[in-house]
Amino acid sequence: MRTCYETSVAGFPVKIEQDERGGRFAVTYGQQVTRGLSYAEAASEFGHCVFHGLACEGLIDNSEEK
Repeated sequence: MRTCYETSVAGFPVKIEQDERGGRFAVTYGQQVTRGLSYAEAASEFGHCVFHGLACEGLIDNSEEK
């Protein structure tokens, strides 16, 4: 796997990796690693991880709209 992008949010690493053939992706958030993802799945997973971290830091409000 090749690391495409890495950052941290809420004190946890968030990383996108892609296999060497340029196919499937893996997204890491803290200890959670989700593998075998398509481009669209990886983009969604990465977004969810970042949003979760931002909510944990109190930077966004994740309460349901009323």
